[in-house]
Amino acid sequence: FTSSYAVWGDTVKSIYTEVGSVLSQVYGCTVTDRYSVSDGVWVTVYSNGVSVVVNYTGEAAEVEGHTVAAESAAALSL
Repeated sequence: FTSSYAVWGDTVKSIYTEVGSVLSQVYGCTVTDRYSVSDGVWVTVYSNGVSVVVNYTGEAAEVEGHTVAAESAAALSL
């Protein structure tokens, strides 16, 4: 096991970019609702009207006409 930046640096940058692009859209907002649309797929609604959909499953999920890739998240206006 290692926590060496030389080993993990590119992975950390990639994850930071992916997560940051979603969460930057709800920065400073409050959560107004959270619900499951199916097993392993959750929607969190924020005070600015943006919903973050997290798909914990191994398959793409359809949420109100939007496709959320497997094991990923997306910021949507639902």
